[in-house]
Amino acid sequence: MNNNRGSGMMMIRLVVCAYLIYLGGSLIHDQQSGVSTITPWLSWTSGILFIAAGLLYGWFSWKRYRGDTADRPEKPEE
Repeated sequence: MNNNRGSGMMMIRLVVCAYLIYLGGSLIHDQQSGVSTITPWLSWTSGILFIAAGLLYGWFSWKRYRGDTADRPEKPEE
């Protein structure tokens, strides 16, 4: 895998991570504001799970990205 593709994939993973965290925060915020149409326990539980999933996905993606770049052999200089 070349460096540009790895960086591009990392950007997509970061966007997914940020979106999962946003969804979780939005669920909790809507519940606190009183505009949520679902039960409070479901809103809080799903919000926390989305935030946790986003953070874990970001952490694992970062570890994989760092592992992919560390294992890549350096190009010989010309």
